[in-house]
Amino acid sequence: MCKTALRRSQSLAIEKIPDALLHRWLGNLRYSMPLLQSFDIDHTHTEGPGITSILSNEIFGHNAPQLRTVSIAGLAFSWSSVLLSDALVNLDLTFHEKLDHAVVIASLPSAQQ
Repeated sequence: MCKTALRRSQSLAIEKIPDALLHRWLGNLRYSMPLLQSFDIDHTHTEGPGITSILSNEIFGHNAPQLRTVSIAGLAFSWSSVLLSDALVNLDLTFHEKLDHAVVIASLPSAQQ
């Protein structure tokens, strides 16, 4: 994914990425996406049991001020992520049986958050 294309994108959907490539794709999402309004990532079709992927807290370079709609399926994430900004209007979370529940529980926000 090209940095300049990401900076111009208003919508980003990532689906059915092979496990072997997912971490590389997620690593490319470290750039600012100031125009992004919708982000959809679906990793429910994994290739093996127990594969766990976590969206980095550094996603979008901490800069996606127009992000309104987020859909995350089959991945854990940080509750302090830019994905949950004040502008967020729609949030859809889906977990599947292969996701390590300990990772999900560890990522839950504290009472202070």
